[in-house]
Amino acid sequence: MVCWRQERSQRRGVMSTPIDRRTPEGLRQFLEVQKREALGPENRWFAGIALQHPPSDNEAVMHFIRNGGATDFANRFENNQEFSI
Repeated sequence: MVCWRQERSQRRGVMSTPIDRRTPEGLRQFLEVQKREALGPENRWFAGIALQHPPSDNEAVMHFIRNGGATDFANRFENNQEFSI
């Protein structure tokens, strides 16, 4: 049985093995997870409501940054052992 937290992590694209952000490959993987979240359907939905039209990729990313998505992402993964620093 998969616990809710693991299932949520798998849905969001969190890697199952630790990623060392000090390496180029680890940083690339970390940024890929953040990019998937910024361009994901949930963020696009909220951006579309705010913009009152389907957002472009740039608009979705700017909505993610300006409305706390990037800060929330950083806070969630700051002490997450899957993303060691």
